Amino acid sequence: MCSEIQKNAPDILTIYFDGNCPLCIAEMHVLKSNNQQQLLNFVNLNDQITIDTEINCQLAFKVIHARLGSGELLKGLRVFE
Repeated sequence: MCSEIQKNAPDILTIYFDGNCPLCIAEMHVLKSNNQQQLLNFVNLNDQITIDTEINCQLAFKVIHARLGSGELLKGLRVFE
C-alpha cells in the first residue's frame, strides 16, 4: 500500500499522502503548483508500486510522512519545517 519514488537527490523531499482524502489532494495540488524547482516528489499511499518498509501505512494515513533525499524519514510537523 505504500509507494516510494526513486528520485533521491540530497535536496529532494518526498511527501507521502492519502490520495483518497480530498483535503490531502487539495494540499498536494497547491504544493505541486508551487514546485517550480522540482524539489518535491509526491507519493500517494494508495498506489502499490514499491513498498517503503520504514513507513507504517496505518500511521502515515493519520500523520503526514516525508523522506529527505538523504533517506531520513520525517513525521508530523517536521515535514513542514
